[in-house]
Formats: sequence, structure tokens, C-alpha cells
Amino acid sequence: MVLSVTTPGVQGVSDTQEAIRLARDANDFLAREVQKRPDRYAGFAHLAMQDAEAAATELERAVGQLGFRGALINGQTNGHYPGNTRLALSCRCN
Repeated sequence: MVLSVTTPGVQGVSDTQEAIRLARDANDFLAREVQKRPDRYAGFAHLAMQDAEAAATELERAVGQLGFRGALINGQTNGHYPGNTRLALSCRCN
């Protein structure tokens, strides 16, 4: 079974640095829970998509250090979907 944080998660947090911290904390918590039953559980990383570079860094940490299998990206961040130009500009994704 793959465990993950689901909506709204940090996608509704308007302060980018707070969202990054909360996502990292959630991933650390989830990793500890997965480690209790690694034969039964795996994890997907929670990412603060408010900052694309920080999200990529956290994904690398979550997979490389915490042993997660990937990430689950919730549908929107601060009310905007990933393909929205406003989100792409605020995330420096383009």
C-alpha cells in the first residue's frame, strides 16, 4: 500500500517557505510510519509546488534518502491548476 498526503495538503498554504517546511515535515513523518512496516507500506512524497526548485529538491530527498516511490501532486496550488500560466510564473516553472 502506498501512503501519501492528500488534498488540500500544503497546496493551500500561501506562504511559500511555510509550505516547503510543512511538506518536508510531512515527508519525514510519513517516512517514520513507513519504516514501521516496510513490508506493507511505501510512500509518495508531498511537495510544495509553490516553488518548483524546492519541490524538485524535496522529491530527490524523499526518493533518495527516505526511500519513497515517487510523489503525489494534488490538483491545484493556491487555487490554480499546474497548467495555469499564473502558477507556472509564480513557480518559475516555464
